[in-house]
Amino acid sequence: MDGEIKAEIDALKEEQRGSMSELAVLVCAVASLVRTHPDPSAFAGAFRRTWLQVGAPNQALETDDEASDRMHSVLEVLEESCSVPLGVRPPDVAQPPAAG
Repeated sequence: MDGEIKAEIDALKEEQRGSMSELAVLVCAVASLVRTHPDPSAFAGAFRRTWLQVGAPNQALETDDEASDRMHSVLEVLEESCSVPLGVRPPDVAQPPAAG
């Protein structure tokens, strides 16, 4: 039985590594789309409205755990990619907009 559990755990770890790799590619793709968006202000406004509609991310950002750290990392990439502030994190936390 212990061998079966270990095999299941190993399989889950491998699946997680695969998912994390896929997510990293998606973050790069989204950052590229943000960087080349023809209307950065419209993108930032739409992102901010959607962020506020979902609501839960704001609460998740306030926690001090791995999920919050990952959310901050992705937001940092988006903030650095957009030439205007996204406005979802406080100015003292947010990354400055990308140079146009």
